[in-house]
Amino acid sequence: MKKTLPYLALALAGLLALGFARMDQSRKRFVTHLIKQVPYLPGRYFA
Repeated sequence: MKKTLPYLALALAGLLALGFARMDQSRKRFVTHLIKQVPYLPGRYFA
C-alpha cells in the first residue's frame, strides 16, 4: 500500500489538473476564488 499511495496521489492530481484545464473561463474563476477562501471557511462556520 505504501508503494502505491504516491502513484494514486499523482494520478488524482493529474485528473484534477486535467479537469481544471477543461473548464471554461467563468468556472475557472469560480473554482479559483473558492480555493482561495478555503482557509477561512472553518473559522467562519464552525467557530
